[in-house]
Amino acid sequence: MEKEQILSTLTEQLGKTSLSPRTINDYVGNNMPAEGSEFDFERHVKILKSLNGNFSADVAAQVTAQVEDFKKNYKPATSTTETHPKGEESDLLKRIEQLENRLAESAKNASASTLRSEATAKGKSLKVV
Repeated sequence: MEKEQILSTLTEQLGKTSLSPRTINDYVGNNMPAEGSEFDFERHVKILKSLNGNFSADVAAQVTAQVEDFKKNYKPATSTTETHPKGEESDLLKRIEQLENRLAESAKNASASTLRSEATAKGKSLKVV
């Protein structure tokens, strides 16, 4: 029997499997019967089904372990206010306070300047020195 025939018959007897076609092809290539001998499909199907079961169980165990590890170590992202150290918060508060003070001083100076210019204009209209 040729390799292609063995491969197609073996794949048909295996049915749905997690083993890739390449894996099955390599397996058949390494287990070809000697000239004049028949390929023992029953024996090889049992071996490949066992390998498939072990492979699926190992993958499932690994995925389960990764999920459990993620559940244990997961920490949700914190809000942006919590990510800044306390020193940075107080520094930002000081800067905001300084800006507010400058704004208040600027408004005060503008008010005084306006009052002076109005007084000067009134003095000129009354011809007062």
